Order: sequence, then structure tokens, then C-alpha cells
Amino acid sequence: MATLFQNLANSLSAIKGVKVKATQSAILVNLPVDKTRRQTVKVTAASIRVAGGETVVARLVSRTGFIDNPVLVRKALEFNAGRQRFGLCLATDCDPPALDAVVCIPIDI
Repeated sequence: MATLFQNLANSLSAIKGVKVKATQSAILVNLPVDKTRRQTVKVTAASIRVAGGETVVARLVSRTGFIDNPVLVRKALEFNAGRQRFGLCLATDCDPPALDAVVCIPIDI
């Protein structure tokens, strides 16, 4: 039986120029940005705490660049101020650390 992610991957792979890799719990979608550049977005699901309980969200994460200047960390935190569904976060799984854009979209599975 195919999972939600595998079904979504099948739908996305029908779009011209889009490359998709799916597992049971995530999708990597590689999209053309222009003629010479592509961007990869990782799509997962998560349960997050909200006022009054929890909700399931689709979490989209895309690398925006690497932190080569400490001022960028402060700028990212300023950008995040007051935002609830999207923001910038520090990814420490690489060297140098990277800045990722994260978007959470409520979904009903």
C-alpha cells in the first residue's frame, strides 16, 4: 500500500522538469529555478503543538545558503520575530553550518 508521500511523489513526478525521490516518510523534490539552477525541497509531516492541542503539518525545508558571516545569524533571528508558520533555522549537520528556510502548512491527513 502506497503512503501519502509516495502518492504525492507520483503526482509531482508528472510535472515536466521536476525530479522526485520518495520514501514512506518524506519526499525530496528538485525543482528548476531557472535555466542553470535547481533547488531541492524536503517535504515531511510533523505533529506540532498549537493553542488548544496539536495539529499535523506538512513541513517544507530548503537550504538557502551557508553561514559565512555571524551577522547572518542575527539577521535570521530578526526575520523570524513574530512569524509562526515559516522562518529561517540553523542547520548544524554540515560544516560550515547552513541556513534553511522552513515552512509549516496545516494539513488534514
